[in-house]
Amino acid sequence: KTVKFLDDPTCEEVADQLKLLVAWLPDFVRRDESFNVDLDEAGVEHMDTPEGLICTNENGPASAVLEGRLWKLSAGGDPMRADDWIRRRMWLSSGGQLWYESLRGARPAQFL
Repeated sequence: KTVKFLDDPTCEEVADQLKLLVAWLPDFVRRDESFNVDLDEAGVEHMDTPEGLICTNENGPASAVLEGRLWKLSAGGDPMRADDWIRRRMWLSSGGQLWYESLRGARPAQFL
């Protein structure tokens, strides 16, 4: 779950964004699926409710056939080094693909 704030905001805009986040946080926490909210790309007309701002992925964990936490080798990592393994939320989609929650991309990424 990611919320991207405005690029180069004023102090007043930061305060407004934090107020929105506080108001929307209970709704965000209740959602099981991963999602992205980009306030920089959103128009003012969508600010009264988070529904119009949330971008989800149809292959997200909410539609998983099987889900769990697995160890994933970091990109360019050495399989023999314990520090190169990271625990990630992963799931099998109904289409047979293996997905994981990418922290870099802040959205589901196909593993295989």
